Amino acid sequence: MPETDELNKLKKFNNFKDKIIRYLNVFFSVLDQLFLVLVAFGLLIVGGKQLYDAIFEDVLEMHQHPVSHQISELLIVLVIMELFRQVLNQFNRKPFSLNPFLFIGFIVTVRGMIVTEMKMSAPESGQLIGWQEGILLLVGHALVVLILVFSYHIYAKTGNLYGKKENDNQGNSKNIN
Repeated sequence: MPETDELNKLKKFNNFKDKIIRYLNVFFSVLDQLFLVLVAFGLLIVGGKQLYDAIFEDVLEMHQHPVSHQISELLIVLVIMELFRQVLNQFNRKPFSLNPFLFIGFIVTVRGMIVTEMKMSAPESGQLIGWQEGILLLVGHALVVLILVFSYHIYAKTGNLYGKKENDNQGNSKNIN
């Protein structure tokens, strides 16, 4: 009989522990969703402000910003929207993908090239950099683009390792689940 009392106590404790774990799991899932919603709204607000600045301050009010500056601001909006898309994918419980981060790398690198070009060619901005330093920066950005393209190629080729797509003998791809 004493063994059954200890066994009952152990079962009660395990049931209590399971309930606590389930409640904590629900609590942290709700907290995770709440944080994702807050981050999504924050990204929308920041992206909207950048887009407003790019359109209304630069274009409509005709500030003396070069076109490359306006493109640079719009590329920042693209980066923010790619981050927003990743947050939405997390919110909808879609599988994790490196694609948004690779795209953000492309966008940021192109933006860096534009900013470097602006600094090389706009003496009125007061941030003029030398030709040699500018070329080195552009070569560095080009190398980053090549690395990102290579990474994207490898990631796309190995996507079937993670159960995304499988090629049949005719070269057609089909989803496997």
